[in-house]
Amino acid sequence: MAWRRPTHPLLRAEVGGALEKIRREQRPIVVEIPTYRYYGAHVADSNFKKYRTPEEIEMMKGSRDPIALWLQQLSREGILDEQSAQSIKEEAKLEAKKSVTFAEASEPPAVDDVMTHIYWESDHGTPASKIGRHFFD
Repeated sequence: MAWRRPTHPLLRAEVGGALEKIRREQRPIVVEIPTYRYYGAHVADSNFKKYRTPEEIEMMKGSRDPIALWLQQLSREGILDEQSAQSIKEEAKLEAKKSVTFAEASEPPAVDDVMTHIYWESDHGTPASKIGRHFFD
């Protein structure tokens, strides 16, 4: 049975249902989550304004931005206020800056490291890593 695309902002309920099904049936599932890119696909893509109007982009930012919708939902539920949201945003920016500094100061990874630090299970040789069931148990 195919998983239907979530049509409302309560994505966690939809994903929760998918996770329950995965755990119950021990089978993978596909969850489609449509996204919208405000800018080009990469820094060299300066043509993004040619295939989308500024009005379309602003409309998507205004009424359909998933982050804004999620913040509104958390606010309605009394989970997050504006000050806490701003604090989280600032902490995330600081963490990103520290990560860039660390990465730039680090040696490039060796070819042999291409598959390390992807799955905890693989790095630690757990039974799940031997059968490819990292997230389904």
